[in-house]
Amino acid sequence: MNFPGILIIGNDPPIDTFLVELFKKEGYEVLNVTEGQAALKVLDESTVTVAVALISEKLYDMDGIVFVRKLTSRSSDMRIIMVNSNPRIESAREALLAGVYDYITWPITDTAALISLVQRAMNEFILMQRNRKLLQQVQSEVTKGDVSSQIVMDRRTKELLVLRTISTELSTIMEVPRILRVISNNISGLFKYTIMSVLDEVDNKWHMFLFSRESSVQNFIDACIENLLTLHSMFVGRPCTRRDIQICQIDDIASSPGAGTFLRTDSGLHSHVTFPLVAGGETLGSVSLCSQMKKAFTVMDVQVFSLISYQLASTLYNAKLFQHAQRMSVTDHLTNLYNRRHFDEILDHEYFRAHRYRHSLSLSLIDIDNFKQINDTLGHPSGDLVLQQIANLLRKSTREVDIVARYGGEEFALLLPDTSLEQAAILIERLRLTIQSHSFVTARHKILLTVSAGVAALEEGDTGTKEELIQHADESLLIAKKYGRNRVCLYYPQKGVIEAEKRGLKEQRRFPRLPLHLPVRYIQIPEDKVDAMVSISHDISVEGISFEAREELPQGSFVILDLTLPFKDKEEQVRMLGNVVWSNAQKQGEKVIVGARILSLSSESRCRIEKLVEGGCVDDLKK
Repeated sequence: MNFPGILIIGNDPPIDTFLVELFKKEGYEVLNVTEGQAALKVLDESTVTVAVALISEKLYDMDGIVFVRKLTSRSSDMRIIMVNSNPRIESAREALLAGVYDYITWPITDTAALISLVQRAMNEFILMQRNRKLLQQVQSEVTKGDVSSQIVMDRRTKELLVLRTISTELSTIMEVPRILRVISNNISGLFKYTIMSVLDEVDNKWHMFLFSRESSVQNFIDACIENLLTLHSMFVGRPCTRRDIQICQIDDIASSPGAGTFLRTDSGLHSHVTFPLVAGGETLGSVSLCSQMKKAFTVMDVQVFSLISYQLASTLYNAKLFQHAQRMSVTDHLTNLYNRRHFDEILDHEYFRAHRYRHSLSLSLIDIDNFKQINDTLGHPSGDLVLQQIANLLRKSTREVDIVARYGGEEFALLLPDTSLEQAAILIERLRLTIQSHSFVTARHKILLTVSAGVAALEEGDTGTKEELIQHADESLLIAKKYGRNRVCLYYPQKGVIEAEKRGLKEQRRFPRLPLHLPVRYIQIPEDKVDAMVSISHDISVEGISFEAREELPQGSFVILDLTLPFKDKEEQVRMLGNVVWSNAQKQGEKVIVGARILSLSSESRCRIEKLVEGGCVDDLKK
């Protein structure tokens, strides 16, 4: 085999020149053409074996995605990297599904990462080619009647088949559990391992997936877990402990050929082969095969598993790119709420479901009052901070089944499935009061805001259209703005638009609740740890409290809370017993908010909290 080289196919001379010079300096043989047909001719006639192709999305004579499909049909070993100076989410998704090895954007901000990416792709190509060459040599020996060569050939044939199968199956899968299942299913008859363990980050949380081929005692499982955590910590240069991960154990005994059907009593970890999962210039995780047998893995096993690790890392990296592209396509980049386009798609689905099953469906449009003044007086960065804080309040104040979206500018939309008009009005009125009492923090100021809202509903059996539902909610919002703002208006099919308060639809909690950020210490009981957790409250009434917690607390559990209340010129602690009724874990690293019903509170403390809430004039204490 000739020394492998790089083929660059593009239509932008400055980009092409940069890439050619960059990789020539690294010692690679580099070919450069500007058209797809010319590239196909080079592949047929050149003495250079092309291992990696860097392709522009738009070529002079054909679409880049079409050309990728042509290349993958010619060679399953070639690694294709697509370069795009005007990236779009749709094109990235299409390229990954077409079989590109990676998708990068121009300009390149980290040339070292690009060089590392190409080197990794080159190594994979070389390993695949060596495996094929070895297989051909063994086949030649078999034709001469060498029995041992026949055994080796069977092994090499099996390895090549597994590698091809994995590569083919992984090319169309973008979900992490399914990716790992493909690996587990295909290698179970290739290596003498007991447990395959994979450490990977899913939704900002480290998960360790354990695939067991044989029944094992817990000591062996624990040894496998600790082994991978120790090695992964070495790979990334920072400690990773059991407290940092969620373990997902999957039993593969029934589906594993040759797997033992008995419980091994030997709990020792005698053999393992472990690799970091490196792609895109970062360590995504680690993968390990663990065995209770001594010398379970040969040198060739290590080589083959290294290639599988390369494939796994590349697939996980592409899956993360694909998932990120999907999230970006449906999410508003500023607020992390759904965007208008995705909201419209969900509305189509929920409208159809409500009609089919004769369920109610409510829609509310919410607009920030006088938002233009914030942008004009404090600047657009302050306006952006306000939008983000409003979005957080909307997220925390709605149910998981409710859909919250940024509808446009300073306008938000809430879609409330299985919710009548009057039920929706109570929720939106509660939201209005929450926003009205909230102190919004900008770079230099704390400001107070109000919102106006319009609510319309598709009640059970209604035949109105989706467009009419939107129109009625919008009409209600316009009237709420017209008649003074800071109010909620409802659309009734027979009566027109009516203000929610005039219908008696308002906050129905028995006791008023005041947003207060006060120091609080809590202990979950029963709990092994006796140290109290220091936190801060979010709101309080004489019957309940919500506060920040380090982790989700089980619903129904009990907590002892010591709340610090300011009275006159001193602070006093109020102790109470609470029963957790909800625990709201927000996404992407936000703090967990816990709501608890107060079960035990002295009459004196109750009186003080009542006065505090009724007064409603306590400034938030700084965290």
